[in-house]
Amino acid sequence: MNSPSSYKNLRLFSKPIAFKCLVLVGIALFYKALFLSSSPRNLLSIRASGSSSTYGVRTDKFLEAPQIVWGLNNQKIAFARACLTARTMNRTLLMPSLSASLFYKEVDKLLPIPFDKVFQFERFNSLCNGFVRLARFSDVRNRTKVFDLKKGSGRRWTKERDLEQLKQSVSVDEFEVIRVKGKNPFLWHDHWPVKDYAKVFECMVVVDEISREADKVVTRIRQAGGDRIMTGLVPFVAVHMRIEIDWMIHCKKLEQRQKVSEICSSKREIMERVGNISGLETPTVLYLAVADSLLEEKEGESSVLAGWREGLIPFEKKKLGVKEEVYGKYSYLIQSAIDYESVPDPGHTTVKFAESNLQTFPPSATQSKISGGTSNPPRDADDTFSGPGRSSTDEPQSGGWLHKFTVGAYKPFFDVDTSDVVDRLKESLFPFRGTFTEKTADKPDLYGPFWICTTLIFVAASIGTFVTYVAHKWKKQE
Repeated sequence: MNSPSSYKNLRLFSKPIAFKCLVLVGIALFYKALFLSSSPRNLLSIRASGSSSTYGVRTDKFLEAPQIVWGLNNQKIAFARACLTARTMNRTLLMPSLSASLFYKEVDKLLPIPFDKVFQFERFNSLCNGFVRLARFSDVRNRTKVFDLKKGSGRRWTKERDLEQLKQSVSVDEFEVIRVKGKNPFLWHDHWPVKDYAKVFECMVVVDEISREADKVVTRIRQAGGDRIMTGLVPFVAVHMRIEIDWMIHCKKLEQRQKVSEICSSKREIMERVGNISGLETPTVLYLAVADSLLEEKEGESSVLAGWREGLIPFEKKKLGVKEEVYGKYSYLIQSAIDYESVPDPGHTTVKFAESNLQTFPPSATQSKISGGTSNPPRDADDTFSGPGRSSTDEPQSGGWLHKFTVGAYKPFFDVDTSDVVDRLKESLFPFRGTFTEKTADKPDLYGPFWICTTLIFVAASIGTFVTYVAHKWKKQE
């Protein structure tokens, strides 16, 4: 037998006014979902992404990136990623600060250095004309009205969520400056092909002062080799090795977690790999752009100059006589740029170790220490570096149809932040923003539909109850 309360609730839907209101709400939500899939916001983001190559990058809208940190190659990757982010948003990148020193997480010890102290500003804009563009802060008319775009972090800040954030930024296009707040651009998610990074790298030409210092180093190398090798033009190999303190700490922890010993570089490994370069004629001069104090060396092997195979004649900064005369005048970043520019012509071989690969933080021991490039774009190293390690054996995986009966099979559908649940509650209560139908568009989970349906039913029931109350009130008055 039905109780009076249940009968009263059922009577709610029999009221013509309540029924009409619910129908109108349903129709409104249906059309909202129907038209948002091709909303102007998405069209704007696509147009913004493609218009820069045809009509040029807008010069009246700007993107501001945080200070760029770590080693030279990492900073070049981070700078390129910031440029491509600005290109996607069809904005000009405000000239970012690079880092002259080398510290990780100790932000107060980072020494900023302007981009145009290392690379040519005007030359960059000339070479990358119509692709990406740099501007100075003096080009901004109004610095008081800035929109702060905060980058997410952690494993749950997925590539899809990051791209969605860039799309949503079109809605604040009236702001002259969008300032990205958060982590180093190197750790931003990547959305672009390698050829786009290569295009930006080609536009990055060092300033004349660095080129002249690099020429001095090359001259000293050839002179040093000429004293030992009387064969005319002296061939040489430049070994670029970047083993920063933060990388050494990280790779040691990574070796311990993965129980391997092939990640951190060693002197012996360097010697073996350089000695096995195919087509390397002897005698050959080796220029070792290596910081001795940062290499793993055993007792009795205090110098990287000893132990090379016959025919390879090693020199480093101190022995070459350029440590104080050339490198001593500059910060770490400039020293790295001089090393990088020491081999600008094709008359010799260049060997680059760990950091030259775009995947600066190798995920496994299979990552080669010597590389001539990579076909994959830079990856996000945030979780690998700062997050807890997780080996492949942490959680056993069941195979076959039995996997459907395990908790692990359904974990991905519940991997969602609490903030996401709150956002979905708000969006379903007030479904009038462009993000309403995008909450579960990529990698759907079970929390989203559950909360959206729950709140929609609650809203519909609340509206029906309110309409019934008003109708009853009017009827009483009549």
